[in-house]
Amino acid sequence: MGKKATLLIKNIEKIYTLKNDIIYEHAFLAIHHEIIIGIGNDNYESFVDKDTRIIDARGHFVIPGFIEVEASYPNVEQRNESYMYAFFRNECMRHGVLTLAMDTEDKFLEVDIVKKKINKIYNIVYLEDILNNKKVLNTKSFCISTKDITLHISNILSLAQLLYKKQKIEPIQLIKAMTLYPAKMLGLEQIGTIEVGNQADLLICLGNDVICLFKELGDQKITQIIKKGVRIYPYLLIS
Repeated sequence: MGKKATLLIKNIEKIYTLKNDIIYEHAFLAIHHEIIIGIGNDNYESFVDKDTRIIDARGHFVIPGFIEVEASYPNVEQRNESYMYAFFRNECMRHGVLTLAMDTEDKFLEVDIVKKKINKIYNIVYLEDILNNKKVLNTKSFCISTKDITLHISNILSLAQLLYKKQKIEPIQLIKAMTLYPAKMLGLEQIGTIEVGNQADLLICLGNDVICLFKELGDQKITQIIKKGVRIYPYLLIS
């Protein structure tokens, strides 16, 4: 008998797997603890038993969790550092960033912290580049980072929205710049795409198409966040 899902997401309008650009419509995702065990648009009942928790994602689409390739904690007073660091991680998580590459050994449920890689196989686009309208249209593959020497921000999606508005970059390319390409650059094989065997780091977003994420600045559309198969935002399952 095959594994049963500990968490199942059903009635998903679209799943953007980013694996060979495959998109599932009217689909489901089955998750066993941390790992995705099923994906498709056929019958999901074989993955369900009495202990399976279910999320109904009708009117929503699903993408991989975002990855920040060059994170660093903000400079704060020592007496406030624990609180401010926790606040920073929580803000990253709420904006969909579930993996931070930084020079620390910290471990948390809300985000994975991994070591930075020196080898930059993709260009990295920063806030300064966007504000200065540095063209990235000719760069097929790139990553987006919130790292800035003067301003600490945690919303990588806002930078992608700016790129969409200012340079008309395709939404799928922007999603890859926050998921697939950072995972490749950091050597993270089990995140960055949605496929069987991968870690279940997922963003459930309001809308029928990924373009909904980029139409309005500051409107992130992320309604539910799954980290390692656990729904961490909001903090209660709806069904």
